[in-house]
Amino acid sequence: SIAELGAMAELTFRDSNGTVLVEGKNVSDSSVGKRKDTGEYIVKLSFDAEGTKAFAEATKAQIGKQIGIYMDDTLISNPVVNSAITGGQAEITGMDNYE
Repeated sequence: SIAELGAMAELTFRDSNGTVLVEGKNVSDSSVGKRKDTGEYIVKLSFDAEGTKAFAEATKAQIGKQIGIYMDDTLISNPVVNSAITGGQAEITGMDNYE
């Protein structure tokens, strides 16, 4: 899982300037699933209390902008933030496959 990978590789969420907004250590749980309507793979993330606060602040500040999701220095997803995500859970969409 990404939570386990966070201990081995550094998972970070960054703004367009490369500033780290949230770190993988604040991901408390992760899972891979498929959307029922489209069959698209998604990664579901849950954040701890510190991560929930940081992710809410980051997404509020980045509405209409991209937040890069990195494993070490490799960009794995670069979604546009549509709205502030304040509930401590997020989904990463646009995954090509299960891996």
